[in-house]
Amino acid sequence: MMLSMWWTEPWSTATVDIQGVWNVWQPVALVAVVTAFLIVALAYMIGVSFNLAGLRKWAKVEFYQALASAILVAFLVLMMDTMLNEGFQTMIGSINPYKKAYAYLDGVMDSLYPIYTSVYKANFIAEFIKSIGIYSNGMGLDYAPFELFTSPIVEYLHFEAHIVTVAAIITSTQRALLHLFYNAGFTVFIPAGVLLRIFPWTRGAGGLLIAIGMGLAIVYPTMFTFVAMMSENSSEVKNKATELGNSIGGFDMTKFGACACDFQSASDVATTKVLSPQLRNSSAWLLGWLSGIWLKIFYYPMLVLLVTFTFIRTISPLLGADITEIGQGLVHLL
Repeated sequence: MMLSMWWTEPWSTATVDIQGVWNVWQPVALVAVVTAFLIVALAYMIGVSFNLAGLRKWAKVEFYQALASAILVAFLVLMMDTMLNEGFQTMIGSINPYKKAYAYLDGVMDSLYPIYTSVYKANFIAEFIKSIGIYSNGMGLDYAPFELFTSPIVEYLHFEAHIVTVAAIITSTQRALLHLFYNAGFTVFIPAGVLLRIFPWTRGAGGLLIAIGMGLAIVYPTMFTFVAMMSENSSEVKNKATELGNSIGGFDMTKFGACACDFQSASDVATTKVLSPQLRNSSAWLLGWLSGIWLKIFYYPMLVLLVTFTFIRTISPLLGADITEIGQGLVHLL
């Protein structure tokens, strides 16, 4: 069985056999459609035989629902066949939305990693200079002469590292969600929704599952394509991060151990390295970029989710799902 890889290959060990799943679900869905028509035909014959007007009316309504289910199943089978054999990108103008979405999120991570490593290196030296002190047990003296200079820089770098860490966690979570939506949408939500949509007792739940599957697996990554088009090149970010990491290069820590007494020399190092304009400028530029990273990792993805949920909310009634009724039922169950 050939694995379906028409999206992208984020984790080679986690590729899902979409084609294998649909080879099972397609005949099941077709059998369910035929069964629905048989139930409608049987109900109509019983209604005619025993002169049950209500049953005949129900059978007529269900016939149109069964016909709509047959058309829906045929459409989804055709859509999946096109995706599996020709690729998702052929459906939206030769653009692979999953590849674009992963490229966008990976670009953010590629920008965050050099920032974190450079901030770590700069902070290591700054904290080392901050820790240099004079201690005398007999005189009761414990004095760190450079703490006043370096504390603002250290806190500044700590704040940058905190932002980078949170941004990396959020970005990684979004990448995992994208992979989950792909797997669950095409192998769980849409197939199960197709089957449940056919029968009158589960029609609402089936329509909702189909809408959720299409929203998460198709609309969500497609909207990321537009977000990716607004993403800038990460090379400038990497250059600034490298500049920050190199701004304290050449500092020899072996000269300033616990017994160091040349405080004038150490003060010169603190002034020229830790308080250098190069370090301040590059760090300020990175902090400004990090303040704008929230647009990339929070605001834009939130817009993508809003569009996705709007699509689900709009298409659900067309598929026979009443979200309000389903929500009220869930509330009663809780």
